[in-house]
Amino acid sequence: MLDTLPPEIFGRVLEIAIEIWGIGFLPPVRLVSRTCNDVVASTPSLWGIITLGRPFDLTVLQKQLERAKQSDIRLSYPRKGFPMREKRFVRLFDQLLTLTDNWIRAELTTELLAKTHASRLPRLSSLDVRGNLELLPESFFDSRLPALHSLALSHVREMDGWRTGFFSPHITDFTLGFCAPRSTTLIRQALSLLPNLYSLHFENLAFYHVFTAQSPIKLAALHHLEVINCLHATGLLLEICAPNLRVLSIRGASTNIEMALILADWSQPTCIPTHLQSLELWDVLKGSDSAYLVRYIERLPSLIRLMVSHNDLDGLDEFEVLVHALAKPEVCPMLEHLCLDIPLHTVDAISIAKLRRKRLRSVQIQLCAGGTQEEADEFRSYLACDVRCMCLSCSFN
Repeated sequence: MLDTLPPEIFGRVLEIAIEIWGIGFLPPVRLVSRTCNDVVASTPSLWGIITLGRPFDLTVLQKQLERAKQSDIRLSYPRKGFPMREKRFVRLFDQLLTLTDNWIRAELTTELLAKTHASRLPRLSSLDVRGNLELLPESFFDSRLPALHSLALSHVREMDGWRTGFFSPHITDFTLGFCAPRSTTLIRQALSLLPNLYSLHFENLAFYHVFTAQSPIKLAALHHLEVINCLHATGLLLEICAPNLRVLSIRGASTNIEMALILADWSQPTCIPTHLQSLELWDVLKGSDSAYLVRYIERLPSLIRLMVSHNDLDGLDEFEVLVHALAKPEVCPMLEHLCLDIPLHTVDAISIAKLRRKRLRSVQIQLCAGGTQEEADEFRSYLACDVRCMCLSCSFN
């Protein structure tokens, strides 16, 4: 089977394997067959994937560095990496610093990144920095990072210590995670310096207060917005206007987030993403939000994928308005994938099946809790696609 794979595809598979298991994965692979050995020998990029984690074999890594001199380097120092002050590690990292012209991707702490300068990283296209940004001296930014298009900041201890030298119009992918901003001011400042963002991710942010939203920042190029486990994020989301959004995912942000305010604001003509194709609201909705959600999706004619989950045991009946809306032909006419983890009666869901049977490709709803076996069978009879109950172990599957 391996002989039938194109070498470039097999090489990419090996790259993914090395990123997971390290360079020690290669020697056994080379013994599998002549094809495997030839692909390894003819793919220099494999040797440029360097992970400074445990287990740390200095001899193996030094041999890898010798080969990596002729290839692009993708460097990773994981959270459980080798102690930075260990002499063996210091010697190895000093060797890596002589090859910074080859770095195209780096995942480092601010302490390690501070050992070089921006002018020595002319080809770095993806940077993941974690830790206190105040450890980065201003002298690091003796130049811009001209090739940088993907930036991730995490575990930033002092938000006031941001270094705006990272931000430029060239960046199209920005991730901020695992920190507790005192306000949205610095995030607004960052977004204003990133006008060409295509993808924006917020994960595990904890705002201490609910903030009064200012005028929204328009991100005309933004296509992908993801918000995961962010507390008190209402003010942050109200400050984003992305009319060309294609994918919106808000998950696990159930604590102190006002989706009614957000959906009402995003339903305005200047902000509504009429080309949105995927909407995921998972564990963020209360029953009282359902009317605002209906108003929002009524303005999404291109929506293909809808996933909704509730986080409210007191307003279960209020979700009926969503089920009834989806039974109307003018609401989301392009819908193909539907997942509703909300209370509903199977009888009501049958009207959705009748209307959308020609277009739906997959459906997940609460079949077992919403009706009888006969009603579930009738629901399935209208659909030729894959239909599953949200309760994965029940007899309805």
